[in-house]
Amino acid sequence: MSVKILSVLVLLGSAIYILFSFPKVHPDCGLNVKQLIEKYGFPFENHTVTTEDGYILALHRIPYGRIKNNDHKREPVLIMPGTFATSADWVNMGENSLGFILADRGYDVWLANYRGSTWSRKHVKLNPEVNKEQFWDWSFHDIGIYDLPALLDYILHISKEEKLFYIGHSQGAVDFFALNSEKPEYNKKFRLMIGLAPVGYFSNAKSSFVHFIAAYQNEIQAIVDRYQLYEILPHSPLLATISQTFCNDNSPFQGICAFIFYLAVGHSNQLNKTLIPVIVSNTPAGSSFKHWRHAAQVYISDGKVPKYDYGEQENLKKYGQPYPPEYNLTQITAPVALYYGANDVFCAQEDIDKTASMLRNVVVNKRVPDFNHIDVVWGIDVKQLIEKYGFPFENHVVTTEDGYILQLHRIPYGRKKHNYHKRALVLIVPGIFESSADWVNTGENSLGFILADRGYDVWLANYRGNRWSRRHIKLNPDVDKKEFWDWSFHDIGLYDLPAFIDYILHVTRHVQLFYIGHSQGTSNFFVLNSEKPEYNNKFRLMVGLGPAAYFSNSKTPIVYFLATYQNQIQALVDRYLLYELLQYSPWFATIGQTFCNGNLPFQDVCASIVYIAVAYSNQFNKSMIPVILSNAPAGGSYKHLAHLTQIYLSGGKCR
Repeated sequence: MSVKILSVLVLLGSAIYILFSFPKVHPDCGLNVKQLIEKYGFPFENHTVTTEDGYILALHRIPYGRIKNNDHKREPVLIMPGTFATSADWVNMGENSLGFILADRGYDVWLANYRGSTWSRKHVKLNPEVNKEQFWDWSFHDIGIYDLPALLDYILHISKEEKLFYIGHSQGAVDFFALNSEKPEYNKKFRLMIGLAPVGYFSNAKSSFVHFIAAYQNEIQAIVDRYQLYEILPHSPLLATISQTFCNDNSPFQGICAFIFYLAVGHSNQLNKTLIPVIVSNTPAGSSFKHWRHAAQVYISDGKVPKYDYGEQENLKKYGQPYPPEYNLTQITAPVALYYGANDVFCAQEDIDKTASMLRNVVVNKRVPDFNHIDVVWGIDVKQLIEKYGFPFENHVVTTEDGYILQLHRIPYGRKKHNYHKRALVLIVPGIFESSADWVNTGENSLGFILADRGYDVWLANYRGNRWSRRHIKLNPDVDKKEFWDWSFHDIGLYDLPAFIDYILHVTRHVQLFYIGHSQGTSNFFVLNSEKPEYNNKFRLMVGLGPAAYFSNSKTPIVYFLATYQNQIQALVDRYLLYELLQYSPWFATIGQTFCNGNLPFQDVCASIVYIAVAYSNQFNKSMIPVILSNAPAGGSYKHLAHLTQIYLSGGKCR
């Protein structure tokens, strides 16, 4: 057979394949975000927001689910996409789309489109095709500083709410970090931030794309400037057509399409190959080269998160110093939950852990086996991840009469929400060195979850000084040490408990609540109701777990040691300002994960340390030690232990 005849047959065969395979693609291919939302029976609203620096952004809203309940107050949730993504990426998985799941669960869902992406390519003055250098002169810093505040303020104004939930994927997380470190006043506007594959610290990323840009950034910048390639990977109908033709289920090339995904974001068994044509119908959606150069600068920064590096001369003009300053992540006080994949080439575990250690209010730091960078958005099992426990979370802030700012965490209902069921209140107050996390860290068996599923409105307290309540209207716990830590369980009972109780009863419009106190949590209760007996009528029942009041016959070696050497210890405390004890530290979590897991013989040693503190028990689940140490100990004052020691020595008195 001649070469010409063979060539003709190959071309003819290819043409027949294309003609016959093209109509068999997924029915959602080619649909934009409005069409996708309305196809699945959800309402769609298009809103327009203009940033302080003139970018005009499209904000897409799903105000309610498929069954509208006008009497139900719907809490807003803002979802921020990653680089090259848009609002469509949260509704393109059909019934399993996060946007749809949240809308059907009762949330008011807002889907963001950051500057330069498909539906946000407008500016009050600039044209993205004509004024290329000016229009595309931005990175994630500008999205965080300008886009996010504009979106947040608009949503809260429209919904008439003071706070919202926030979900950010990849770049959507670093946008959040930039905003709340640079404008910390925005922290109070978030009920909870959920970071999916959250990019923060970035030096250990294994992305070949980022490594290439970092290695040749100057050469690439020269090409970008010469040919004005300031925008990269905009939305392309041609790419969508190619994907529909060669990546559908009938195509022998589908595996190659999947391989391209794996090259970009890491290997995974979670990719639904059938949906590749649907995904590519709207993605990639465009970004700026400056954004990626900024990411590359973070990558080579040797463990820092710096602002954009303009070069020494420009840095002096812009920042007043030759090198760009770092973002101060310790300014971020909003509650944060982090989820990332074990196969994520952008989010290395050591980088995520470092990010978590800098944030002041991390409620979850979860590494998901087998997931890559995009599986948290498009993975086959992503719905199961989202619904793992399925409980809502609220963060409330309470200020005591003596100025301590306390966090109060709420699980307002269980996994089956009954809007018309009046739910009895229960306040859970932890023991010494504990926090709200200790009531939800044993999975399905957690008391907080059990009570929520049983029909209670669950409130989890964080008393003064623990990891989520280290603030005061005037005092700094690390500077004004003696003054900030000058309290014992007496002050918690006299100030913290009334603040919690009055706030909860005011918000819920109830007159009484159930109370569960563990150890110190019972001491607090006894102090309050003996000193302020008018509070007795606000309790339906007090449940004391390991209740501590009279204490003279205690057999704990820690208290015995303190009692024996109390004067010497107090002298050391005063000399070295050791007024805080056992502050929360990520090192405890690392030690627990490294030495106390079930695969190592050290687990029994870890358990023995626990037994020394609280006595031996065959009820203790040793496999939970790493989980427990992820949040405990959570900090307390030395004065509290000194007060307990005084009771121990009091000869049977409680004073």
